[in-house]
Amino acid sequence: MRYLMDKQTMLSKNDLLNFRNEINNIDEKIVMLLAKRKKLVLDIAQSKIQNNQPIRDVNREKNLLSKLTSLGKKKNLDPNYIIRLFQLIIEESILTQKILLKKHQKNKNTNESIISFLGPKGSYSHIAASKYEKQNLKNFIIKECLNFSEVIQSVENNESNYAILPVENSCSGPIDEIFYILKNTNLFIVGEVNVYIDHCLLAIEKVELNIIKKIYSHSQPFKQCSNFISQFPNWKLEYTNSTTDAIKKVIKYNKITNAVLGSEIGNQIYGLKVLCKNISNQKNNITRFICLSKTPLKIYSNNKVKTTIIFTLEKELKKLSEIILILEKEKIIVKMLTFYNTKNEEKIFYLDIEENLSSNTIQNILNKIQKITKFIKILGCYPIESKKLVRNMFSSLTERLSKSLRNIINKGRLTEDNIKDTIREVRKALLEADVTLSVIKTFIKNVTKKSIGYEINKSLTPGQEFIKIVRNELILAMGEKNNDLNLSARPPAIILIVGLQGTGKTTTVAKIAKWIQNKYKKKILITSTDIYRAAAIKQLEILSNQINTDFYSSNINQKPINIIEEAIKYAQLKLCDVLLIDTAGRLHVDEIMMNEIQQIQNFSKPIETLLVVDSMMGTGEKLTNLEIFHPERMADKILGMNKVVSMIKDIEEKINQSNLQNLTKKLKKGHDFNLNDFLIQIKEMKKMGGLNYFIDKFSNNKMMHNSSLLENDENTLNKIEAIIYSMTPKERNNPIIIKGSRKRRIALGSGTQIQDINKLLKNFDDIKKIMKKIKNNGIGKMILGKIGRVYGILGWLNFFSFTENQETIFSYFPWFILKNKKWEIIKLKNWKQHNNHFIIQINNITNRSLASKWTNTEVFISSNQLPKLDQNEYYWNDIIQYMFHSVSNYGVTGKAIQKKIIDLNCLNPRDFAKNKYKSIDDRPYGGGPGMLMSVEPLYLSIKYAKSLLKNATVIYLSPQGKKLNQNNIFKLIKKKKIIFICGRYEGIDQRIIDSLVDEEWSIGDYILTGGELAAMVIIDSIARFIPGVIHTKKSIEKESFYNNLLDCPHYTRPKKIYDMIVPDVLLSVEVKMINIIRKIEEEQLKKNVPNFRPGDTVEVKVWVIEGAKKRLQSFEGIVIAIKNRFLNSSFTIRKISNGEAVERVFQTHSYNIDNITIKRKGLVRKAKLYFLRKRTGKSARIKEKIK
Repeated sequence: MRYLMDKQTMLSKNDLLNFRNEINNIDEKIVMLLAKRKKLVLDIAQSKIQNNQPIRDVNREKNLLSKLTSLGKKKNLDPNYIIRLFQLIIEESILTQKILLKKHQKNKNTNESIISFLGPKGSYSHIAASKYEKQNLKNFIIKECLNFSEVIQSVENNESNYAILPVENSCSGPIDEIFYILKNTNLFIVGEVNVYIDHCLLAIEKVELNIIKKIYSHSQPFKQCSNFISQFPNWKLEYTNSTTDAIKKVIKYNKITNAVLGSEIGNQIYGLKVLCKNISNQKNNITRFICLSKTPLKIYSNNKVKTTIIFTLEKELKKLSEIILILEKEKIIVKMLTFYNTKNEEKIFYLDIEENLSSNTIQNILNKIQKITKFIKILGCYPIESKKLVRNMFSSLTERLSKSLRNIINKGRLTEDNIKDTIREVRKALLEADVTLSVIKTFIKNVTKKSIGYEINKSLTPGQEFIKIVRNELILAMGEKNNDLNLSARPPAIILIVGLQGTGKTTTVAKIAKWIQNKYKKKILITSTDIYRAAAIKQLEILSNQINTDFYSSNINQKPINIIEEAIKYAQLKLCDVLLIDTAGRLHVDEIMMNEIQQIQNFSKPIETLLVVDSMMGTGEKLTNLEIFHPERMADKILGMNKVVSMIKDIEEKINQSNLQNLTKKLKKGHDFNLNDFLIQIKEMKKMGGLNYFIDKFSNNKMMHNSSLLENDENTLNKIEAIIYSMTPKERNNPIIIKGSRKRRIALGSGTQIQDINKLLKNFDDIKKIMKKIKNNGIGKMILGKIGRVYGILGWLNFFSFTENQETIFSYFPWFILKNKKWEIIKLKNWKQHNNHFIIQINNITNRSLASKWTNTEVFISSNQLPKLDQNEYYWNDIIQYMFHSVSNYGVTGKAIQKKIIDLNCLNPRDFAKNKYKSIDDRPYGGGPGMLMSVEPLYLSIKYAKSLLKNATVIYLSPQGKKLNQNNIFKLIKKKKIIFICGRYEGIDQRIIDSLVDEEWSIGDYILTGGELAAMVIIDSIARFIPGVIHTKKSIEKESFYNNLLDCPHYTRPKKIYDMIVPDVLLSVEVKMINIIRKIEEEQLKKNVPNFRPGDTVEVKVWVIEGAKKRLQSFEGIVIAIKNRFLNSSFTIRKISNGEAVERVFQTHSYNIDNITIKRKGLVRKAKLYFLRKRTGKSARIKEKIK
């Protein structure tokens, strides 16, 4: 019996061996087939490389998997097994083809190219060369050069293949010396690279900035960081050939007092310490580099390309205008137009145009330009590299819609004619944004129907009305209201999350769980049915731990239905309110996976099924960053409107209101804002998401999103917390005591630098000043107006409202005034309108003496009384009576007063009159018509004004005074305090002029009722030149008479009106081109002026106009003085006439001067020219001193 069993065992072992052998044979065949398949894959790769075809064909892969799974079903094979197996084989094939492609590219570039650039490794030119290498998939050998000429020569002498040169910087402008090099080289531009310049201050050790004495760098970084450097006037600047040379010098000298302006790469390569980052004048500092080669690049594709030419002109202005007209006529986009002055005073013009050199258009243009220019050279045609950053998905649509709405902004009624073009542009914008055609048709139809013939609301402009219509239709297209999650089911309410692979389903599950937790206070259970992706279950478990929710752990051996069944039981056991189910990603062509999700849906019966798609709006990286979809807010986002509503909602949910209330109470009681309060505010900001959150909500600057400020936002807030926690309670309550030794202790305790503590304390002081203002003015109070002087004998008072909405000011009650730091309520007995303001009567005030106590008192109301402001309603801080009301509230002067840049006050001489009727007019001695202002009120008012403004200059305005011109305005700007006497313009009592007036000025030889208008003229002229009043200095410099020159004629839209047309040249010239033409004009003026000095004998020929005739007059003499600089300079000439010396002053760059010739160079310096001036009356004679 035993023998038979052993025999059967032997037979079974033999069978097993046979089976294994058979399997081994099959495996060997599979290996052979895989090898054969790989060989075919390589052949296919070679074919793709030769025909320039893509490596991957996604559609073919899907069809292949579908066929194989169908075949597998017939052979009783699991489809999932087939898909996993062949996905692995396909991925291996793709990898093999990629490796072959890489080898092909390497073989193609076996002769490695050499690229030369300015400076050693670490310079910005080196960074640009590296970027160009990556862009063009080339392997470069780098060659370092000492200067730009050497960079070019290395290519010309065949020492290198390419040269990298900087052309322009967004902060410091074009790099002039490059243009001269480009004119004289035979190289061609073959590409461009934009490099973001992030200048840092580097040193061998971390030291305080006040220790630094000397800064090394190239000239360009000094220009680009001039604002930062100007804060340290004691720093000495040392120029080097490149930033890397500067770094090497700092390392060589090894002094802690030396620093360098350079890139952060210098820190990485050379081991220097970063003292400051982001110190450029502009945060978005970009330098454009060009790559040059001996061989020009030919581009035949339709991609955006740029053609660069340089040329010189004989008659610059006229010829340049002709070139601009040619470009405008052909609708050529000009990317850059600038020029460089050579030593021979020749201008080299550099022009970038967006056009392909191979096109017929550009060839025709170049032929025309060639006939105009003295010299022309084509530098090359090459692809454009965009400087723009990635923008949000609605940026293009927002810009196009905004541009479209400008067409109707000035219309009083929306009609079919004036809205037709706008609708067309809106339709085009929606089509380019890939909106479905059926949706666009419905949208356009509804907008057109509601817009045409629609009367404009009085409070809205047509553009605003149209935006309102468009916004409402956008909301209708997206759904009139947002739908909240439906959780009203028997627990657990099941929510199923589905979507494609890689769309962020797993992270979204955690975000939704966190959101439900916070909003509904529900108990959540999370589970995953993704058994196919590696570590998917583990990832969800980690996320659930981060948000403190329950997690049901499944494993990859379970089936999705079984996982859900057990998760539901677990949720019921744990009394969970909501069950969130994460599923595996799938494609609609994958039948097996689609059947699986259908089974999951049928079994789990979810109350909500959420589809996660790519490019979701309103989500961030943090698990708290989830935003509810609101159609109204999304419409506002598309139209580029504000994001405040969304932010307010977040503040209500995330900010601790009790902390805010406690701070408010504390400030109301008069306590100071300290570092403990500051720490609380920092913590609340972190809850909101830090500075990133607020900048994202409010900033329109797209470049801000790449700044290091945002990258280090959370670290900065953590650092501030660490510094404050390292302080003692006494230091937090009284930061003033934090000095040197305390700063060192805090720095050691918090792991920061002393400069971080200084920065924190400075920021804290700024915030403290704001809090002091809140404490002094009261929280919740809004200024309404100001009580002026007494009106009449019954105790009425003038009241000046600080809001233009005059009809509503008496609906805000009660009124408050601040007396002895306490709020008091005032009650009105009566009020009425008087001229352009109001007069009021306060209860229990019945005469002038009682009313006089209320003069010059500001009136406040509670801020919760205020209705929402209309768009054009505003408040101001100062009020000037009568004629000065418009000057002090509108225009340039009004803005300056609102910004607190200048202070303007008015005194009425009537307030100083002592007679019963407060009259100030009297008859002059000697009789005659007209009246004069009484001496006593005017004298007392001027004396009072001088007591308020110590050392002020008193100016009387009359026709007899010095004539006002631009040079005199410049003199008046230097006076910090001025008192203007605005009496009768034709004259006041001479005793006032003799005793109190410092200067007498005139705005013209004519009679005015009073000097108020003259004062307004001077105040407006002075205000324009005070820093901060006009936004940019360039706006002032381009105005008439700034350079003592008359301005050119101006034109605006429309192009043609009443048979009058705008000159063609002005229709085509862009702002940059106009600036260039103006710059050339200025230089031509300067060119006519020789370089003379005091002591030189010169001849000035001046055009003199006599009636209708014009003649040339000559004046020869010795230059005795030169004043000012640049285009507003002047010089004084002295000559001997009839035995006496006579002076004459000339404006150096006046158009009346024909030419200036130096007759003889002087042998004496300015210091040796002595003259005795003897003036008699209005004559000005100069006698030469006789020794």
